[in-house]
Amino acid sequence: MAPLAAIQHGLLLANRGDPSAARAAYQTAIASGHADWTPLAALALGALAEQEQDVVGARTFYQQAIESRHPEYAPQAALYLGRLLAGQEEDVVGARTAYQQAIDSGHDDAAPKAALGLGLLLAQRGDIPGAVRALHRTVDSRHVEAAPSAAIALGELLADRGDLDSAWKAYMTAIELGQGAAPLAFVGLAELLQHSGRAAKARHVYQRVIKSGHPDAAPMAALRLGEIWQEQGRVTRALKFYRQAIDSRHEDAAPMAAFSLGQLLAERKDWDGAKIAYQQAVDSKHPDVAPMAALKLARIFLELEDTAGERAAYQVVIDSGDRDAAPVAWFQLGMLLFDQGDLAGARNAFEEALRQARDLGHISLAADAASRLWQILLEQGDKSAAAMARKEAIKLGLDAGRASAEEPQPTRQRRARP
Repeated sequence: MAPLAAIQHGLLLANRGDPSAARAAYQTAIASGHADWTPLAALALGALAEQEQDVVGARTFYQQAIESRHPEYAPQAALYLGRLLAGQEEDVVGARTAYQQAIDSGHDDAAPKAALGLGLLLAQRGDIPGAVRALHRTVDSRHVEAAPSAAIALGELLADRGDLDSAWKAYMTAIELGQGAAPLAFVGLAELLQHSGRAAKARHVYQRVIKSGHPDAAPMAALRLGEIWQEQGRVTRALKFYRQAIDSRHEDAAPMAAFSLGQLLAERKDWDGAKIAYQQAVDSKHPDVAPMAALKLARIFLELEDTAGERAAYQVVIDSGDRDAAPVAWFQLGMLLFDQGDLAGARNAFEEALRQARDLGHISLAADAASRLWQILLEQGDKSAAAMARKEAIKLGLDAGRASAEEPQPTRQRRARP
């Protein structure tokens, strides 16, 4: 079979759900050694391996296509490899190298997309100057798909840095580039207005975005409108827009709106409504929102003296492994168990809270955990361990900017709610 025909046959087999036969067809094309079809077959094999979550195989075939230096398929392979490795926390260097190879190729499609991917990766890693340069490169390319997305990402990044004028320009550029990016850019502009105290103008822009019906921008605009009305004490309107965002089922706006709705209802002591809203946020499994929502849910169960619900909510947070919420959940679980007289369980929880908080740099929480651990060890009569805990509590207390650590009180009084 001719190499091009083998590739076409492989694509047909892959679409029919027969990856083994597709691989065999692609390998036939690779074995031909053809200058064009061998790198294309390697690219197809890499994509097939990636679909099957075979990172090693995908990397091998993408690298083969890159090394061919084919003017069309090598840059595409470098782009795909960069995207693949960007999702692998342990190989950021590999992702950066692959993206840079695609950028250096000057390919009219792969290079701007790779610069966008590199910019987002660098922003996640805290290299803001590098991220800005990469995103500007994509914007300057005027690429029909990548440039508007890069302009919006640049606007968000600059706004987070407090460079509001440059952020405004970036959003305006996204609007000028068009291609469906305008509603998202208008959300960015409205956020700038909202946070600079021009709420009325922000509301007007958000309303326009909602009317656009954009699948991503409209739910986010509804969320932001809910925030504005809540800040202005217009509870009924805030509830309306939070629920509108929730009903959209948008992967980000809906859980964020559910969390905000839970806060609003909890402030009004509508515990049943708040529980439902927070549970929606928890059920979303959103990596940023769900753990904090579960922590808030635990607070409501504490208010209602529902210890089983409270404990279950803490476990959800702990299982999430969230860097900020999990240590707090361990600490609060320790308080719950201590209140119930389970000193062994409380000790384990405070030890874990201390370990995580200390390792993650939450020094104040670590000091509180060490102090509570000291208290339990005293009650258990473990004087040696208590002395060590006391020493650590004092050191952490000083590190947290305190004058001294407080002497623990031998009482089962519950501490602050989460």
